[in-house]
Amino acid sequence: MRNGRLLAVSEKYALPPVPLVEIDARDIPGEYDLIVMKSVLGGLCRDDDYGALAAAVGGIAGHLTRGGSIITLDNGHVGAVDRLRKRFGAGRNRWTYFRPEAFVAALAGYEVRMAAFGCLNFGSARLLARSEPTGLEVVNDALHVLDRLLCRVLPQGAVLSSLLKPRHPASAPERPAR
Repeated sequence: MRNGRLLAVSEKYALPPVPLVEIDARDIPGEYDLIVMKSVLGGLCRDDDYGALAAAVGGIAGHLTRGGSIITLDNGHVGAVDRLRKRFGAGRNRWTYFRPEAFVAALAGYEVRMAAFGCLNFGSARLLARSEPTGLEVVNDALHVLDRLLCRVLPQGAVLSSLLKPRHPASAPERPAR
């Protein structure tokens, strides 16, 4: 990632180096104003275990400062491709493809703002263009056109983005404004 897409975006927009740290979501050190996760919860909450979802988010939220938020991007359940995902996708590893209503219900102690988008999940697109980020952009552009066409007949979202805020903020003191 450091030498792939992240590097391409950093160079394109002349951004300073972005620190990249891999940590276990069940053992997060420190406190943060914002925690962002991509494709984490579906792996922590296998077999549609929404109780595990609530426990995982609770543990992660314990590392938020008062007023902090969690942003997630995870796979959404799309009934029309469910069998394919279970046979060829991450579903074969018991990955959870979240149903929006069950996701929100499991996180009753949180303010949840969610948006679902797309019918395709682009994670596998990298396999079609392994070496060059530019090639990946071409593949993603083509898949985006196909995705827009599919969304006309399959209204469910393959990707769920959510903003989670604890309803009862942690007892951490407010941090001074900078």
